[in-house]
Parts: sequence; structure tokens; C-alpha cells
Amino acid sequence: MELAQDELNKNAKIAEWKLKSKLDIALDGVEDVNKDNLKLALLSHSLSTQLSLIHAPPPEDNKTMLNSTVFAKEKDSKLTGFGCFTLDYKAQWPVSLVLSRKALTQYQLLFRLLFYCKRVRNGLDNAWLWHQSMKELPHVRALLAHTFLLRQRYISTIQQPVALGRGLTQGPRMLHVVTTLERYFLLDVVEPNWRLLEKRVREAATVEQILSFHNDCINSSLRQCLLTDIKLFKSTHNEREIIERVESVHGWANAQLLDLIVHKSELISHLRSLKQYFLLEQGNWVENFMELAQDELNKNAKIAEWKLKSKLDIALDGVEDVNKDNLKLALLSHSLSTQLSLIHAPPPEDNKTMLNSTVFAKEKDSKLTGFGCFTLDYKAQWPVSLVLSRKALTQYQLLFRLLFYCKRVRNGLDNAWLWHQSMKELPHGRRMLHVVTTLERYFLLDVVEPNWRLLEKRVREAATVEQILSFHNDCINSSLRQCLLTDIKLFKMVDRALTACHVFTSYMATCAKHIDSTDTALNINLSLKQRSAKMKESASSVRAVVESAKYQASITQLRDKFCKYTDELVSALASLPTTTYDSHMSLLAERLRFDGA
Repeated sequence: MELAQDELNKNAKIAEWKLKSKLDIALDGVEDVNKDNLKLALLSHSLSTQLSLIHAPPPEDNKTMLNSTVFAKEKDSKLTGFGCFTLDYKAQWPVSLVLSRKALTQYQLLFRLLFYCKRVRNGLDNAWLWHQSMKELPHVRALLAHTFLLRQRYISTIQQPVALGRGLTQGPRMLHVVTTLERYFLLDVVEPNWRLLEKRVREAATVEQILSFHNDCINSSLRQCLLTDIKLFKSTHNEREIIERVESVHGWANAQLLDLIVHKSELISHLRSLKQYFLLEQGNWVENFMELAQDELNKNAKIAEWKLKSKLDIALDGVEDVNKDNLKLALLSHSLSTQLSLIHAPPPEDNKTMLNSTVFAKEKDSKLTGFGCFTLDYKAQWPVSLVLSRKALTQYQLLFRLLFYCKRVRNGLDNAWLWHQSMKELPHGRRMLHVVTTLERYFLLDVVEPNWRLLEKRVREAATVEQILSFHNDCINSSLRQCLLTDIKLFKMVDRALTACHVFTSYMATCAKHIDSTDTALNINLSLKQRSAKMKESASSVRAVVESAKYQASITQLRDKFCKYTDELVSALASLPTTTYDSHMSLLAERLRFDGA
């Protein structure tokens, strides 16, 4: 039903082959040796019209019969796929003696009734989900109650079974009515009749007994499902009235919720806040935060969260945003690489395997620093939380952690470059800066920016809440895919290259602790001659460090690792199929190539 919804909602020419393919997909996981005998059929009448024709009195002449048929066709001229869809079964001889054409037609009547009940219940479920928590819109519930009372008129006409009438009067909700009918048809009619039929067929001594038992079962089911009394059936099965009311309630509630989310709750304002904070649209605040909280974020022991919170508040102090108070910080227990590995890991075979994976991840990240576990969170109130769900916010966190790591590594390389800008012996430092800057610009300018412009445009044009959810999911999923966060192998290549850069900057920072050339050279209390002497002395110290064997070996090792990881990443990006990834991946590979200039 879900797969073929679009096709079944049509009331023009329906593509039967499309429905057939959807049916095959839906039945793919069903284990049944007779599955291939199942066929689909599209009838020309609704169930109500079909029963009217079956139970109509014999026509006096051909003209009367012709008029009835023409009237039925006109009545069902706007019949949708849901109204005409049914199943058929190819029974071979001698099974066809029991499953005759007449018997299969009776089965189709039962199927169409049950299928229709399920369709109406699904529609009511969706409608009820949209407005069950809309406390500020009580008239929605009043409308449902009124709709129920309109349908309540048939209850007094039902004399049997008593259990059905008693169940229908228990609650003034349309959903309760339809659910009660569906359960009654399945559990109180079909199930006991079929258990009795199966028992009788096993005990039957002749073919005539099997035919008799089968006819009794079918006729009893039709009678108890109210399909043998056309007046009684019509009182419980007014197709257009129910569908129109369900769609009317659902459409009205959807429009109210759409207005509440987009306009009254200012969804676009919240999305812009997420872009500003999680996707680093304005990077000044995050650089200020890194500088303010550097000492705390470098710790790998117990981190004082309240200290980070105060630093974050200071960094955000100059940011003008009405949703700033919704921003929170979070310290996770895993690195980004480990988190992605757990997300993309195959389902564990048992709890022991899952426990071992979790323990391994915790041991692997036992020395995780504040930089590695820091992320942001966002407190979204209802109804904005329908869009910014926990899953969506987790996806935003993945993007933030990647961008935050890139910015941290680039800042480290900038500092290292400032320390050693005159050292021509370090061309690989320029390549590292080129690679990290290229990745950062790609993530921000080629992925985030165009996806968010498209999302904002679509949200403004959305006609339903479902469309907003779909557009938002498409934007997030596209951003994750284009940022290589959905392919763990590709991400690990990026992670290794960034880690090599980070190790390089950490090593350079350690070496720089022994060099204080800037402060001494710029000391205004010294004379020009003294400052010149100090600069020469600092340069000699730098040269001594650079020319040491230990320094050269460490730098060479870091350079080789970085070049290896970067070359692997470039090759992998260049070989990506355009059917899975966007074509600009090959352009990214070209940008990452460094000619040493």
C-alpha cells in the first residue's frame, strides 16, 4: 500500500505493470510456495457498486439491465486505484474444483472490504498523528467527534453480532470505529471460520464434503462481514463520505500545522540558526571559542563542562540571533571516526557482539581530548521539533564535528606557518595548508551553501508538512553524502590526512616553545642594534632546531604519511562513480592535487 500509494490514488488510466512491480516488491520477503499463483486485478466497479449489482433483483428486460450497468459505470467514473484494486489467484485443476471462479469472486469481496478498512485506518492514523498533540486546536477533536456521530447512525441498525455493536459504542472516535470493524472482521470472523474449515477439510471423506465445508466457510464469512445484506453494508461502507472526511480532516490539520511551524514558530529562523552555528556560516564565534577554551579543550582527563559553557557564552556574546539561547554544548564519548564506524557497522548478531564493539570504541577513545568530543546541541520546541528531531540534530552534529575539526587543523597550520613562514625547507607545510583549506572551502561553499539555499526556497514553497520533512531530509542527507560522511572508507581517508596535519602542527607547536623570536624582536625597550642582534640569535636557534637529526626524521615521517594519505584520497575521489556521487567530486580531487607552487 505504501509503495504503490501514488499509483493507487490515480483515477485516470492506471499503469497495471507499475502496480505489478510494487506488488512483487512487497511480496519479496514472503515465504510461500504458492506466491507465484497470486495475481492483481483492476475491476471497473467499487465494492459497493459490485455488491449492488450482485444483490440487485433480476432485471425485467435487457434494457433495465443495460441501464443499471451504465448507471454503475457513471457512478464509478472517478474510481481510484484504491477503489478498483483487488487480488486474483490462478488455481490449477483439481484445486480449481474448490477454488472456482465463483469462490474466488467471493474471496475478492472479502479482500476488498479488508483492504479498504486498512486503507481508511492508515489514513486516520496519519491524520490523528498530526493533530493529537495540538492542544491549542481543540476543534480538530470536535470535528472528529462530530464525524463519528454522523457515522454512528448505523449502529442501531446492527442486530448481530452483539459484540460488534458493543465495541462500536465504546469510544467517540472515528479511529476507534474503523479499528473495531477491522479487528472484528479479522479476529471474530475470518480466523475462527478458517480454523474450522481447515479442521473439517482434514477430516473430510469425500470431495463433496470439502466443497460443502468450503462453501459454508465462505458464505458464513460474507454474512458475518455484512456483505450479504446490501442495506446493512451500505450503512457501514460509504466510500466517498469516509474518504472525503478523512482527507478533509487530514488536509485541514496539515494546513494548520504547516502555518504553525513555518510562520508562527518561524522554522526558517531556526534553520538559519543551525546553519550559523552547526555549519559555521559565521566562523568568527567558533574561532573565538577555540582560542578562549583552548586549554580546557586540550585536556583528555575529566573536562569541566561548566568552564566550556562559560567560554561558549563569551564567544557567542556578540552574535545577534533570537534563537541563541536554544544552543547547548555536548561532550560525546566517541570521536567522530568512531561514531561513524558504529553508525555504519553491520547489525550485530547478538548482544555480546554489540557489547564488545561498544567496549572497543570506549577503549579506542579513552584518550580523547575536549577537541575530539566537543559538539553542539539545540533545544527545539514543538512543533519545530517535528522537523528538528533527535535524528536530524545528530546528523547536524556529524557535520559540525567535521567542520570544527577542519577549522581546528587549519588554525594550527596557520600558526605553524606564521612561526616558520621564512623556512623554504618546509614545502609540505604549504601542501598541508592547501589540502585542509581546499576541503574546508569545499564543505562550506560547494556543499552547505547550495544545499541550504535550495532548502530555504523549498520550505517557503512547501504546501504540506510532509513536503517540509522530505525537503529537510533531502538537504541533510545530501550534505552528509557530499561531505563523505556516509562512506566510512572515504571518510577515514579524510580523517587520516587531517590527523597527519594535526600531528604536524602539534609537533611544530612543541618546537616553537623554545623559540621566542617575535616577542624579543618586537620589544620596543631595546635599541635597533640590540633587536637586530636578538633576531640573529633567534634565527640561529631556529636553524639549530630545524637542522637537528631528530627534527628532520620526524618531519620526514609526517610528510611521507600525509602525502600517502592525501594521494589515496585523491585517487579514491577521482574514481568515484557519478551515479552515486555528484560530479564535482572529481573537481575536488583536482583541487586537492598540489603542484608545489
